[in-house]
Amino acid sequence: MNQALDWLSSSSLVSKNDIVHFINSDDYLANNSIYSRVVDCMKNDIDIVCGSILFVDKEMRQKRALSSRFVNTKFGYLFGAKPPHPGFFCKAKYYLIERYTIKYSIAADYKLMLKILMNNSNKIKVINDILVKMRVGGKSTENLSAFFIGQIESFNVRKEFFGNLLAILGIFKPLISFKFYK
Repeated sequence: MNQALDWLSSSSLVSKNDIVHFINSDDYLANNSIYSRVVDCMKNDIDIVCGSILFVDKEMRQKRALSSRFVNTKFGYLFGAKPPHPGFFCKAKYYLIERYTIKYSIAADYKLMLKILMNNSNKIKVINDILVKMRVGGKSTENLSAFFIGQIESFNVRKEFFGNLLAILGIFKPLISFKFYK
């Protein structure tokens, strides 16, 4: 996993584009207009665009949606709201300042995004729509053990930013972020 984080940090250094977006090999854009929508948003002096993702299984059945609707509020951060990394589009200049940390195997992207999002000068646009379809079974969704490791790491990230007491509020994330499908 450390090699993957090193690669992600290095690849953002050599990016020739204005916008950086990391999408995994088994994930895909919800439709062909996503990048156009993001670019249109960023033309309006926006630094970060966040959108929701839809988790799907191998047969492409909808499992749950992870909303980004609270990622542009301190209230949302305190309650554990975080943009899913495939739904996070950011100006490349922020990746030149910040790096992934190898301290976390699952929540490294969360820590990096939170560092970028907590910069008060950033202008954030949330698109209240599904931007990416993400297949379950990756590093953070492969099994129950990975889920719990991710939750512990996310708690530790929140502790770094907000302290012990406020980090506990992140247990409410499922109430504000997820929509489940049968």
